[in-house]
Amino acid sequence: DAALGSAITNTAQLRFVSPDLGLPISKVATRVATVTYPDPAVVKTIDSTTPISGGTRYRFKVLVSNAGTLPASSQLISVSDVLGSAATNITSSGSGWSCSSGGAQTLNCQNSFTGLLPGTSLDPLFVEADFAAGQPVTNTATVSGGGQPTDPNSPALLNDVSSVSAGISPVANLRLAKSALTGTVSVGALAGYRLELRNSGPAAAGNSVLVDTVPAYLDVETVTTPQGSCTTTGGSGAPTTVSCALGTVPVGTTVTVVIRARVQVELAGTTVINTATAGSDVTPTPVTDTAPLTIRPATDLSIVKTTSVEVAQQGDAVSWTVTASNDGAASATNLQIVDRLPVAVDAASVVATPSSGGSCTRTNSTVSCVWSGATAASATRSVTITASFFSVVPADDRLAINNAKVFAVTDDFDPSNNTAFATTRITPFADLEAAANGPGIVAPGETATLSFTALNNGPTDAVAATMVVTIPTGLSVEAVPSGCIESGVTVTCALGDLANGASATIDIEVRSARTPVPASRDTEVVVASNTADPIPENDVDLTPLATTAAPTIDSVTPGSGPESGGTEVTVDGTNLTTETTVEIGGVPCEPVIFVTTSQLICTTGPQDPGVFDVVVTTADGQTAILVGGFTYGETPDVKPSFTG
Repeated sequence: DAALGSAITNTAQLRFVSPDLGLPISKVATRVATVTYPDPAVVKTIDSTTPISGGTRYRFKVLVSNAGTLPASSQLISVSDVLGSAATNITSSGSGWSCSSGGAQTLNCQNSFTGLLPGTSLDPLFVEADFAAGQPVTNTATVSGGGQPTDPNSPALLNDVSSVSAGISPVANLRLAKSALTGTVSVGALAGYRLELRNSGPAAAGNSVLVDTVPAYLDVETVTTPQGSCTTTGGSGAPTTVSCALGTVPVGTTVTVVIRARVQVELAGTTVINTATAGSDVTPTPVTDTAPLTIRPATDLSIVKTTSVEVAQQGDAVSWTVTASNDGAASATNLQIVDRLPVAVDAASVVATPSSGGSCTRTNSTVSCVWSGATAASATRSVTITASFFSVVPADDRLAINNAKVFAVTDDFDPSNNTAFATTRITPFADLEAAANGPGIVAPGETATLSFTALNNGPTDAVAATMVVTIPTGLSVEAVPSGCIESGVTVTCALGDLANGASATIDIEVRSARTPVPASRDTEVVVASNTADPIPENDVDLTPLATTAAPTIDSVTPGSGPESGGTEVTVDGTNLTTETTVEIGGVPCEPVIFVTTSQLICTTGPQDPGVFDVVVTTADGQTAILVGGFTYGETPDVKPSFTG
């Protein structure tokens, strides 16, 4: 083979002896030829010495041209492209080119165009690949085919290979520092982690990602980052994955991500380890860091409070029982009950009696009881507090609310049940007693005076006492007393404040109907005040009042008796009453024994001899007269008789 375009001289010499002449003859001929053949050549370039989009992906350009003097033959032109050992994700593109893998980091490509003319080129072949951070970026392309010489020593092969290098792919050395905001926290508290991702270079860290797997029962509430964005998945009793896409972290920059999570009771008394990982497009190996978080032991204390009385009088004794329970799984250390007594309680009267193992102190109106050491799960502690209310309690302090709270050195994961209260209403009592009195009977159309009394039996004043009198049918009010108001069948009287032991009396004059009503009519009185009444049963009283027809006398038996009296007589008639009186000649016949409304019995008194009228008078003043109804005779003399 000769170099393309070189001249090849061929000289031939003919020697022979002429038979005719018998002489030697010599003839020399020379021919010069210029060397021509097709010569596909390859040139490889790299688009840029920096990666595509700031990562570690590079693009290479392969250009095949015919450097010969003859068109390429019908043999297809092939390119074998070999990238560095760190290359991955190799792709190719270019018009007329088809490529297939030729093994690790190798592409075998062919172009469908034939007859490439001298001095022309095929459409470029583009090859892209990722190179691991910090690894050499190299690419070598070898062209073949197209009818070029195949002799290994042919100069035509000298331009069949082209290599390019972009140096070392970028590297970003990241450092991750993770720490708990507070190393020890309580159940229910908001724990937190600080994650600091720093890029020490030498290259910017593109597509930086931070992933933190937060342990189960740390319920993530917030994630903050100065750049990029974060998302969470999982949780609710399972680990929570926090993923932060931070974008590009420039050299020398630190990105701080803060995660805050609520501690659940399942972690009480444990230490959890949290691991985070960070990386980028140009970080060879992801970086990790861990942080421990210690959760204090926790339990659940609850408290119940009862009172001996819900309604009390000023000066009354009262007692409260306060019981604290450990409802959690862990022991409670140094359990304490604090009871704040109402201002209505006389602090000097307070006595606190704790259950076994407890000790109590009082400071003013606050009682504190402590059980040192451990109160086991399911155990209870209690204290009974006895005291007296002040003898005089201002109105604003009469709703006595006693608050108690339970504490312990051990954390309580549910403080909502740590407080209890009991209420005692201090109500001044005033026992009002009603009394109603009247004549019991009234003549038709006549008047009678009814007397009503409100008596305060104490022990305190009755504020704004009132009296309500209900007038029955058949009676009408003649005049409304001062301080009273008549409305329909009721008369309401304002009595004002009645002091302890005081009373007020109202007299009301009523008139009966003119038509006799033998049956009794009850007039009712009800007393009340703004002060509580402990005995409401005696707030009501009744007084009967009957209107009756006039009495009559039909007979008196016997009709006579001695002047000395002593005769038992029977009076028969009508409309007689229990309080009827009988007179004979103005002398009372008594006692009167009421038998029925038609019969009375009485005993005559002494009277001069003669015939006298018998007069019957009922309680309402009505009378009946039996003229000459009884005769007094002389008492016969009894002369002594003598014998002997």
